[in-house]
Amino acid sequence: MKASTVIITVLATLTAVVFLTVATGVAGFAALVMLGQRQYGLRMEHKNFEVYYTSKVTEAEAKQFIMYLALEQDSSNNRITFQLDRSGDDFLVRMCAQEHVYTTNQADDLAEGMRNEIQTKYFMHENVVLEACDEMLRTKKTFRANESPSVK
Repeated sequence: MKASTVIITVLATLTAVVFLTVATGVAGFAALVMLGQRQYGLRMEHKNFEVYYTSKVTEAEAKQFIMYLALEQDSSNNRITFQLDRSGDDFLVRMCAQEHVYTTNQADDLAEGMRNEIQTKYFMHENVVLEACDEMLRTKKTFRANESPSVK
């Protein structure tokens, strides 16, 4: 075999390997994005707020929640992630919170006030439950109407 044929064969093989690696990487990334959407729901953003909503919540409800954030919580400088969901008769507002929110009682009044405001001003026909979550959206503390917060 000539040297030029060997070089062309090696180049063709390397090109095929690189193409497959890139294609697999793109497919793998797309699968991760789809997994994230399936796990957390569809995503919306407003300034420093990130809101996911599951298939149990409509896009209009998610936009209504974004409106709440824009009007009532827009002064926050921290990036905050929320997830909207439903469980039985409850409209769940799940919020990634700093650890002290769910390990102490320091923020209970603020969280309860937020829950009450969401229910009375934006989701009047819903039983709103606010859940303080860790960075993986695992519920750590729950705030319900007229109940003491429960810690998990």
